[in-house]
Amino acid sequence: MWLWLSIACEFGEVAKPAVVTAPAAAPRARPDVVVITLDTTRADRLGAYGHASARTDSIDALAAAGLRFDHAYSVVPLTIPAHATLFTGLFPFHTEVRDNGATPLHERFTTLAEVFQGAGYATAGSAAAFVTTRQWGFAQGFDAYFDEMPPRVEQAKAAQNYWHSERPGELVVGDALAWLATVPEEKPVFLWVHLYDAHLPYRPPDSYAKLQPGRPYDAELAYVDDQVGRLVDAFADRSTLFALIGDHGESLGEHDEGEHGLYTYDATQRVPWILSGAGVKPGVVAQPVSGADFMPTVLSLAGLDAPAGLDGKVQPGTPTVPYAESYQLSDRLRLAPHRMVAEGTLKLIVKPRPELYDIVADPGERTNLAELRPDDVTRLTGLLDGLGATPPTRGGSLDAATVAQLEALGYVSGATGAVDPFSLPDPLDYPQLMSGINEMERQRTKESKDTIKALKRLLKLKPDAYELRMRMSGLLMKSQRMDEAKIFLAETTRLFPDDPRPFAQLAAVTQRENPVRALELAGQALDVDPKDRTAREVSVTCQLLVGLDEDAITAGTTWFEEDPDNLGLAAVLGNYWMRRGEFARAEVYLRAASAGANPNASARIQLAAVLGGTGRAAEAVTLLEAELGDHPQSVEAWRALSRVYADERDYQSQLVAARRVVTLEPESAPARLALAQCLFNQGDFAAAGPILSEAESLAPENPDILLLQANLLEKQGQPEAGRALFLKAEALHKARTGQGEAAVPAKPAVPGGSNVVARPGGK
Repeated sequence: MWLWLSIACEFGEVAKPAVVTAPAAAPRARPDVVVITLDTTRADRLGAYGHASARTDSIDALAAAGLRFDHAYSVVPLTIPAHATLFTGLFPFHTEVRDNGATPLHERFTTLAEVFQGAGYATAGSAAAFVTTRQWGFAQGFDAYFDEMPPRVEQAKAAQNYWHSERPGELVVGDALAWLATVPEEKPVFLWVHLYDAHLPYRPPDSYAKLQPGRPYDAELAYVDDQVGRLVDAFADRSTLFALIGDHGESLGEHDEGEHGLYTYDATQRVPWILSGAGVKPGVVAQPVSGADFMPTVLSLAGLDAPAGLDGKVQPGTPTVPYAESYQLSDRLRLAPHRMVAEGTLKLIVKPRPELYDIVADPGERTNLAELRPDDVTRLTGLLDGLGATPPTRGGSLDAATVAQLEALGYVSGATGAVDPFSLPDPLDYPQLMSGINEMERQRTKESKDTIKALKRLLKLKPDAYELRMRMSGLLMKSQRMDEAKIFLAETTRLFPDDPRPFAQLAAVTQRENPVRALELAGQALDVDPKDRTAREVSVTCQLLVGLDEDAITAGTTWFEEDPDNLGLAAVLGNYWMRRGEFARAEVYLRAASAGANPNASARIQLAAVLGGTGRAAEAVTLLEAELGDHPQSVEAWRALSRVYADERDYQSQLVAARRVVTLEPESAPARLALAQCLFNQGDFAAAGPILSEAESLAPENPDILLLQANLLEKQGQPEAGRALFLKAEALHKARTGQGEAAVPAKPAVPGGSNVVARPGGK
């Protein structure tokens, strides 16, 4: 156990078989429905929408044979809220999903899949990215849901950030088609396929990159198009309605925006929407429509009734008011949000300096007509006001690990507190700031010190730019510039007294050196938001550090029962009970902390210790392998895995793990000692010797190293030299521990001739 805590008749005449004619499968009363959402796909980069260089034959063929909406608008330039609207027919201010990561789609809403499921359809969804996994509420109504992301070590695009986790379209479509093969022929099918490949970073397969040299985004779309073609081919002999739509577009540098999320210009809001197949009359719809119209339109074509009270309408038909919003500017930079409506050929972006565009005559939105056509501005503003689009309230509190992952992507939204977002300055008043942010995003792979310099320059332009401040504090901590980070965060708390995160982050940075002060800061965060997850985690940690165990565990237990998704808090509680030796209690909390898409950084390692210490080594190995799949550079995980194998006397497997620890910690004497001990246990004394000498050069007074050297000399026929080293090791250990008795065996030879090394203390 000590090792683990340092870290399942008779035969008659044969009758002729009767000839049975299988009954013909009953024809499906309704068509199959295949919904395809194209992530980060702007309409004007498809052939069907006029892009001459496009290689999107499959999508273009669907458009040619079906109905193409020429001006379909996404409601938010972010994946999670956009999909929430597509699946519910409700605007974001009604779904309450208005940002990536803030909140999942609530079960009280009826989704498109639930309607089809209720009508007797076999339903399945195949998600391509973490942002469409089931934890965001998108699995509602699906009999089967394929959303298991590959281990992060396999993620070529961003191995260290689970928000970048994705599956290539080939796998997404493969899962969908494998499921289709299991559905009885007479059963109608509703299938949703999400294709994420066009999202940054653009790294198309080589064969597609060669088709579109110098245009990686177009090459990604060519790859996506071939996946759409596979789906179309699979349903070739079936009566099928295909409904293809983009969730949002991509700016590609227009309006000083490199990607998407901040603005509501057409580059990110105008998306493809194509209906083709069963029940569709071919044509083109010029009238602007909304992503909110998608659900009722698809249901109408399938002969099903839509739920009452939707914002969207069946199209083409009843006019709707296409609405889009992005509060990223106010949440992240303390600038006025972008909100837009469209009517006919006109589109209005409502903010302190309104922008009015003729989207037909000026598709690039370069000529602002607001001053020339004030009556149109007034009329379209009235359309927006009539929607009752209220600003968002504070979203759900995120745990510290999720916040860190979002910050790494630039999704750093803060609480606006008492600030009216509509009173904030117009982003047009900060052209240098916006250009600088765009340039910094293009250079996001630069060293931290370069990014820190860029952030300092931008913060001079707008000191209260929340996202920039939080990114700066994170980079300072990552660079171990802790004193600077504390000063900077203290200033941030003064700028944002209504936001808990700066207080909680400052508390987390302070907790080890000054837990009393950190406890005060965590309390200030909880005064702002009593449910802030990071503040709760830090508060319990600090109470334990100052010896208030009873108060800490009482508060922590209550908070965890109230919010069982607080993985950081679960890890703190699990670690506490593990140290107390109450392994059953520890396991409950550590399993909770190890669950979900982003397990707590240390919880799986601690849980593995509990499992191994209670005789479940195989489970421990599986858990540690999962941890290493997500965090291949985790020294603690490799070290724990090495200990597992050592305890099981699987020295060959231990050798792999021990070598990995040495690679990751080349200056660590204990790492080399563990590797040498593994080689010793295998009887490879010749290989163990040099490594042990390296360990001694790093830590010449380490008694464990000397003890193993004594054992090694004994095995190599040098008992006197071994005895001398043994006595030295004994003296060093006695001095270190203050023990009056010898803490090592009386002779250096391994007891019983075993290859298990004798250690100080007799273990």
